[in-house]
Amino acid sequence: MHNLKTILVFSRLKSIVLVSLVFVAIACNKKPEEIGTDIQPESERLTFHYDTTLEIRAYSVEEDSLRTDETTQSLLGSYWDPKFGITRASIFTQLRLSSTGHSFGTNPHIDSIVMSMAFNGVYGDSSALQTINVYELDSALYTDNAYYSRTMTPHGTVLLGTKTFIARPTDSVTIDSVRYAPHFRMAITDQTFMDKILSTNTVDLSSNDNFTKYIKGIMIDCEAPAAPSLGSIMYINMDNELTFMKIYYHNDLEDSLMFQLNIDGYCARYNYFDHNNYLEADPIIRQQVINKDTTLGNDQLYVQSMGGIRTDVWIDPDAISAIRAKGYAINEARLVVTNLDKSSKFSPPDKLVLVQVEADSSITYLDDQYEGTSYFGGDYRSDGTYSFRISHYVQSLVNGEIDASTHLAFYATSAAVRGNRLVFAGANPTNPSLSGSKLQIQVLFTKIP
Repeated sequence: MHNLKTILVFSRLKSIVLVSLVFVAIACNKKPEEIGTDIQPESERLTFHYDTTLEIRAYSVEEDSLRTDETTQSLLGSYWDPKFGITRASIFTQLRLSSTGHSFGTNPHIDSIVMSMAFNGVYGDSSALQTINVYELDSALYTDNAYYSRTMTPHGTVLLGTKTFIARPTDSVTIDSVRYAPHFRMAITDQTFMDKILSTNTVDLSSNDNFTKYIKGIMIDCEAPAAPSLGSIMYINMDNELTFMKIYYHNDLEDSLMFQLNIDGYCARYNYFDHNNYLEADPIIRQQVINKDTTLGNDQLYVQSMGGIRTDVWIDPDAISAIRAKGYAINEARLVVTNLDKSSKFSPPDKLVLVQVEADSSITYLDDQYEGTSYFGGDYRSDGTYSFRISHYVQSLVNGEIDASTHLAFYATSAAVRGNRLVFAGANPTNPSLSGSKLQIQVLFTKIP
């Protein structure tokens, strides 16, 4: 009797499960937006729409000067990009005593001075020759000052040292049978500079404040490459033990002496970047960026690090008004950028930065960015695109919560410490083959009843 009752209960449960599976199967055959519409009044149903034609306007402009002081990685070198022209990176830095109170002894004589710079990597053609020149500064640097990429500190014209070489950022260096991490070394040979070092007195060597007044620092510069596609930007690790200036000397009492001048995190230092006013750039880029022909932004746009180029983007106010008038709510809005120069040896940024520019030109973060990187986006993807989710921004424009005169701007990430650049399609290309790659805002929206 007990077994019969159990069988009947199990049979009923089986029937319920089968009926439930039928309902689930029916629901799964519907599109997501259709589920529940059979019980929802027609007048209250939400209608989803997808549109990629939200009108935008964009063009590229020369970037403002970029703050570059005391970065852990500094840029050094020059390269000639066939599209962007010649870019040069120079380092201005203090030299600091490795220990205070040093004495060079009686009748000292310098045998050699060696400057060393540790590699973190390279951007561009690492097989190309580079010529590095070093000069003494005429004005002091200070750690509590802000320095920018277009700041040129006065310096002398006498070469303290020069070296032409091929940067090998992945090759170790063997010295006296000892293998060291990748770096380059060069000699400081100017006799006047050597004599100046040996002319220091006890006050000059008593503190770094006094020493940096006596020897104010150095400029490490690079000559321009000879032809397009040549050259590179070396990434220099300024906090590495292989970045220094060493003085090898002897005096009346001892031979084979050494004293180190530090180039490290305690030094006031900064990068100077020069794009030579884009004189060697593609005329189309120069016409848009320097001569401000904004119509050229319809076809191609640009981003360049090292205080080079950014792109500004405006959403058409009429497009926003149309969305508002139709009673649409923004479910998702994505701004998509497509790289047009994927095969270039001059690689694009790993990530783009997207910011909101106010009417007074001040810069703020988008509300979307506070949702986190995985939501906001901006990373370079394997298909050659970048994508930003800007749903909150577009909805705020529709709601009138953001001034319609605001716009968006693209920058290269880590622009003070990397040499990347990007060529991407404009918002309204005249070339039909670029229509699928154009700068666009893809919108998913809901019709509010």
